Amino acid sequence: RRALRYQGKGCLTAVENVQEYISRAFEGRDPSRMTLREIDGTLLALERTLAVRRGKLPADADHDRCVAVMQRKQNLGMNAVLSVSLSLARAVASVSGMELYELLREEMLGLMDRLAADCGIEIAGSGLPDYVGALRLCAAVLDERGTPLYQALRRISGIYDPESPSRG
Repeated sequence: RRALRYQGKGCLTAVENVQEYISRAFEGRDPSRMTLREIDGTLLALERTLAVRRGKLPADADHDRCVAVMQRKQNLGMNAVLSVSLSLARAVASVSGMELYELLREEMLGLMDRLAADCGIEIAGSGLPDYVGALRLCAAVLDERGTPLYQALRRISGIYDPESPSRG
């Protein structure tokens, strides 16, 4: 019933965007050599490129405006972006001999390691409570610097940075 709400147009548009745009961005690429950051960075860069091409974003837009457009996923569609991101992440995990949750946990812990180092915080151990404690300390340090946590995580991940090496 929900898919038929707009005569299935939302689902059809998502499929069309995967076939027309997204699949071309990943053609010939080996999942065993891709990272989650590279996958999502590619999808976000494609979202930005389409927004510029469609006149929804000036080519010289500032970083914050580009991030806002990329977050909305209005050009490729959230269904298309999420489906491809998860599908490729599962492929990367499988090729690596992991389950998806293990790959996501590894990525999260890597981000936490980089954030903690950036904040001058040493993570006490390797357990989740150690990382949660470090995250709280990082949040306090960032608050003192006047930097919101989400901004620090964006910078650390490089996911919205068009010059990031995560683009592959």
